[in-house]
Amino acid sequence: MEEIVYDGTLKTKIRIVNEYSAGQLKVICPKCSETVIVVLTVEDIIKYKKALGLYCPNNHFWVHFERG
Repeated sequence: MEEIVYDGTLKTKIRIVNEYSAGQLKVICPKCSETVIVVLTVEDIIKYKKALGLYCPNNHFWVHFERG
């Protein structure tokens, strides 16, 4: 599994959206090095009780995605 550090760039966001669901990508918080919570599906929304997006488990950042 490849690990990438979330850097906030559009390129990284697109990569996460395109590759995360395949299960081969782990997203890491740049501040605390914890695994980021990635919410991309209805199942994820229910499981994590969060909107579509990326969330550091230690609240260092969060990014909401719009459905498009």
